[in-house]
Amino acid sequence: MTAPFVVIGIGNTLRRDDGVGHAVVEVLREHADPAEIELSTCHQLLPECVVSLEGRRGVVFVDATVERPAGEIGTRAVEADAEPWRWGHQLRPETVLGLLDDTSRPAALVVGIGAADFDYGEELGKPVRAAVPAAVEAILTWTRTVDTTAST
Repeated sequence: MTAPFVVIGIGNTLRRDDGVGHAVVEVLREHADPAEIELSTCHQLLPECVVSLEGRRGVVFVDATVERPAGEIGTRAVEADAEPWRWGHQLRPETVLGLLDDTSRPAALVVGIGAADFDYGEELGKPVRAAVPAAVEAILTWTRTVDTTAST
């Protein structure tokens, strides 16, 4: 049996918009079937998370990005880094996937939500908060339509 999808919400909940990955995961808890989608959060991707990704049907990384206007959602498929990981403790999704064996590497997606306010505080800015339901829908749609056979 294939392990369920995993969605990882990334960010610091004490730096306002940076916590949007966690907010998306919290809303997903109300809409996702735990037998189909496992939910997780972290402040940053670490080498230790690799073990939890092996053999998954797919993985979604949800994070704030400054590369989009506040509240704008972008998605992109993630391919494993071809270069071996050398050193460091903070990783990109591509690096995490590169640490997995080719036979256990899941299909992967990044959902980036444009963020602008990284000041101290726990509240998301209005445009970022408004984007959370659309990010949840994008994740649920991807998990229903992704071709998980393409990653093996």
